[in-house]
This record gives sequence, structure tokens and C-alpha cells, in this order.
Amino acid sequence: MLIKDKTELLHNIDKFNLLLKNPEIVELLGKFRRWYACKNQDNEWFLAPSKFIGYSNVDLEKYLDPNNGFDGRETEKVLQTMSREPVSAELKESRAALSRLCEKYGKKENKVASIRIIDPINISSDEVIVRSISDLINALPDESRMEIAKSIYLP
Repeated sequence: MLIKDKTELLHNIDKFNLLLKNPEIVELLGKFRRWYACKNQDNEWFLAPSKFIGYSNVDLEKYLDPNNGFDGRETEKVLQTMSREPVSAELKESRAALSRLCEKYGKKENKVASIRIIDPINISSDEVIVRSISDLINALPDESRMEIAKSIYLP
């Protein structure tokens, strides 16, 4: 199922960046062709690929499943309505951010990579953080989730 709004889109960008600790995602960094970028409250660029951020409730397992049916052409249709082409300064800044992101993990960006800009919305960073933590916890095995629940609810 494709995302429905910009809040979900921004949430997925955050989720993608949290998943960069996983070597399977890092390995794909140089293969992504279509990137979406937004600035956080500290004016730093956050980027994520279209096929990852265009689907609802995407997680690492679903994304890496070769039979997931994900199609970047479908996500592009939705993401185009929530983004815009960058102006000159944004293009330069966001491309530099993409290069830094890839270099951080020993990768080079795809030579034909392109970037679109997502303008901010009025959403609290706490809401994005809570959604991200919730997704990460829900992706854990039941035993690990129970341990987290115990540590939160038991003194």
C-alpha cells in the first residue's frame, strides 16, 4: 500500500535513516537512483530513496523481500505530488549531503541519481520520534518487545 500523506513520507525518511545501521541497506546506497530530501529543524539534510519511502508500514524485512512487489514507478506517482524540483542552491546542498551520506558508509552515489525536495510541514519532532521508536520496537521479536515493555512499565 502506498503512503497517503506527507507525514507518513517524513516518517519513512526518518525510518530509512535509522535503518542505515543495517549492512543490507548500506550495501544498496550506490544503487538508488531517485532520492528525496528534506531539512530537519537543525537545517540538516535527510535523504531517502523513493521506493523505500513511498510505501506504508515498510520495514527492512519487507523492503528486502524480493517478492514484495514494490515498484518505484508507483511510488514516484505519489511522491511527485508531495515534492518539488530543487532550486539551484538546494540542488547543490542536497547533492553534497547525498555524497556525504554515501561516503560515510564507504559507498558512492549512483551516477544518475536525482533528488527532489520535500518542504517541511508543521509536525512535532516528538511525533516523528515516537512513530520511529514504535516501528523499531514492533519490528523486534516478541521476546525483545516484552523486555522493553517490562523495562518501561515495571519500576
